Amino acid sequence: MRTLVASAVACFTLAGLSHADSAEAAIRKQISIQPQDLATALNSLARARELYVIYADEDVIAQRTRGVFGQLTQDEALKELLGGTGLTYRYIDEKTVTILPVTAAKLAPGAPVIAAPGATYTTGGQGSSAVGGDQTAARASEPRSFWSRIRLAQAGVQGAKPTADLRETQTEQLEEVVVTAQKREQRLMDVPISISALGSEEIEALRVQGFEDFAMTVPNMTFTNFGRYYGSDISLRGLTTFTGGLFQSTSVTVDEAGYGATDTASILSARFLDIQRIEVLRGPQGTLSGRNSMGGSINIITVKPNTETTELTGTVDIGRFDTRLFKLAGNLPLGDTVGLRASLYKEDSEGAIKNVAAGNSSSSDNFGGSLAMRWTPTERFTMDLSFGKEKQDYGMNNFIGVDLFNTAFGRQFYNARFAEWGGNYADGSIDFIDRVGGNGGRVRRDTPESVFIENQIASARLTYTMDKHTVSLLGGQHEYSAHQTFDYDRSEYALYRNYSAKSQRGTTAELRVTSSYDGPVNWVGGVSYLEEKRRSGLSDEAGVWIQQGSPFFPPYVIPTLGTQNAGWRPVYVDDFRRGIESRSAYGNVFWDITDSWHLSAGSRVTRDETSFSQETAWDAITFQPRLTGNFETYSGAKEQFSHRLALTHDFTAETKAYVQWSTGYRPGYANTNPPVLYAGAPKVVDPERVVNYEIGLKGSLFDRRASYALAVFQMDYDKLQVSTQVPNLNPQNWLDDFFYFDINSGAATIKGVEFESSVLVTDHLELRGAAGYNDGKIERVTLGGVTYRDVDIPGRRKFTANASGIYTRPVTSSLQGQLRVDYNYQGERVDALRPVADNLNPSFKTVNLSAGVFADQWSLTAYFENVLDEVYWHDVFVGNYPYRGAQAAFDPRMYGVRFVYHFAGK
Repeated sequence: MRTLVASAVACFTLAGLSHADSAEAAIRKQISIQPQDLATALNSLARARELYVIYADEDVIAQRTRGVFGQLTQDEALKELLGGTGLTYRYIDEKTVTILPVTAAKLAPGAPVIAAPGATYTTGGQGSSAVGGDQTAARASEPRSFWSRIRLAQAGVQGAKPTADLRETQTEQLEEVVVTAQKREQRLMDVPISISALGSEEIEALRVQGFEDFAMTVPNMTFTNFGRYYGSDISLRGLTTFTGGLFQSTSVTVDEAGYGATDTASILSARFLDIQRIEVLRGPQGTLSGRNSMGGSINIITVKPNTETTELTGTVDIGRFDTRLFKLAGNLPLGDTVGLRASLYKEDSEGAIKNVAAGNSSSSDNFGGSLAMRWTPTERFTMDLSFGKEKQDYGMNNFIGVDLFNTAFGRQFYNARFAEWGGNYADGSIDFIDRVGGNGGRVRRDTPESVFIENQIASARLTYTMDKHTVSLLGGQHEYSAHQTFDYDRSEYALYRNYSAKSQRGTTAELRVTSSYDGPVNWVGGVSYLEEKRRSGLSDEAGVWIQQGSPFFPPYVIPTLGTQNAGWRPVYVDDFRRGIESRSAYGNVFWDITDSWHLSAGSRVTRDETSFSQETAWDAITFQPRLTGNFETYSGAKEQFSHRLALTHDFTAETKAYVQWSTGYRPGYANTNPPVLYAGAPKVVDPERVVNYEIGLKGSLFDRRASYALAVFQMDYDKLQVSTQVPNLNPQNWLDDFFYFDINSGAATIKGVEFESSVLVTDHLELRGAAGYNDGKIERVTLGGVTYRDVDIPGRRKFTANASGIYTRPVTSSLQGQLRVDYNYQGERVDALRPVADNLNPSFKTVNLSAGVFADQWSLTAYFENVLDEVYWHDVFVGNYPYRGAQAAFDPRMYGVRFVYHFAGK
């Protein structure tokens, strides 16, 4: 039995207190800690209450806690957490608590218990592991201080400071990340899912204002940029929407409310403001996240109000292209039970691209804000409400000409065509992307282009905590609209232009029950509802050069009009509507089979009703529409099942392996185009399904100075939803030569690997790295009567990688200096089944630098993105009238400075 010795330590003059003489300790806060191992629970409590909790490894390592829930004081939370463990606690000072056995506390009341010389504990702070075997024996005889034999669970937040002796001796460790991927709080390394998580500090360091600002830091995550109006199409693990489908393959949630089933880009178009954490879950998440999560899920968690602290954070960011960003976020307690939090931003820029013909640019003028309230009238009940709204006013997209074949030949070819029309651009009055200096450029377009977007989101959450269960009712609503004016021919000649508009509205609700039993089995279950409707329309218009001709361009397409009309006239008008109404029930069981084996198993049943309609008018300029129609049908209500089974083994407290089997699907829908009537197309396109097999390894090394996560996976999916075509055998009833419609055709397999790691090389230098590889093959698919076999899945990048180096060191007694380097690599992407020049997107790499100084209340950072001036693009646009050749979407080279001020007080 271990010998315990009571000892008086001079620096602990307050050690005799059995409770904290502090107003902070008496404040009630909402605490929610699931039943789990005691060490992890103590870390969670330390963060929640901004405490330093010190304990001997031997006392805690084998203990479990029944958890703690509700509005509790500091002492109430500690007593509940330690109930049934045989442990108690004592205060060293207002912010530092020691955990010790009850019997030891009785030996010497009023003093901290100190282990006798020769006891074997690991050195350092939060999350250390016990030393065993020969290493233990070798260290047993070494003279060791009290601090080298304890473990520290600390809050890790601004304002919480340990005692002087502890500051001098504690070992730096990587921050422990807590996520809610399984609808309950868990350490990231305990969750049997391949996850990337960005906390608030990393979000600020990367200056994340939108989805694309962090996308390249996630392994096996890529995107295709279609411009501000259409947004970005996400690919996770190489899984994309392929060439068809009306619904998304990646789900997005904001504070656990899911949106964007019909169009993920709509919710991701919102500027990110006051975000606490972003979680990216890779692989099917159908059981807990629902439909549209075949590739994975992006979970966005906002900062919640609190009832204790008055806070104000202001940000000023000034950058290249006359770019300015102003942000404010603040928290205000109203009494003991109500907290308010508000945030707003103003963002504007002149933009990187200038239209020298129409006089506009790729400018932006955006404004938005949010308001949130938390009400805790009792210890058991919490209500959270939030509302946010923003308006984005953009000029043209960051699209500029690029020649994908041969630069010298391409310029000669296009300049010759321009000369025929009366223009000569060999003088450099327009730019090609490969010679754009610093990624700024010039174009010549007769139409002043613009994009206007509005976003509005509201949410509510009611939580009631009982002794063994927590009931939550969640609801949310997202409204979105966008309008675009686009120069379709991308020249200064009045040939074609396009006007597009779309709107989307989604409503979601969920009732959830979570257990908190003392035993090894717990569960979460609930029912959910989603209704989402999307409408989009476009009008292609012909200009005077099409209608009347010009000295360099003869009359074209519509000679019947002659010269009678010189204005813009509609040529093609289309109106699309799609929707989904979904009801589901789900459940997931968490079973600690033994101390080292853990099972997570669940299922969801979903009943979807989907709708799609299209109304089209062709050749309206002649006043002779060939065929119009309003066709709307439902694919019918169909039950779909998603399952998941994951088994985890703890080799040690800091090394875990898991195997996982999970499934997901993308909803089916009806074909409503005239081909259904005339060409024998299937009336219903069935759901697309995927099965995922995954093996993972997670852990930490060197007393938690290094962490790693490795996942190897294979995803098999079938009934691919693809678009095909058949010849039009009755052209007098329809203008086109082909009918286009969707079918289920073929199967595919994706195999890959993901790896992430962080290492504290020294107490001042941290290195991070991540890499992803996926090999996706279509086993077979038939399109337009042609069968393809063993071809690469288009729209994805096989290789992704990123690395960061963060060096932090004191500059003065009150200032920290930091230098950061970020490297991102995105491999080659092919955007069609057959890789030809006009759908090949080359690989690229970027290097970003930042340097800053940090004080307790403020920071000043200078940043430089794309230091090497890499020329690259996220998408290539080749329209029906490519008079300027292909167009590419790119990120402009950026540099600037950012100042942040933070105030916090009671």
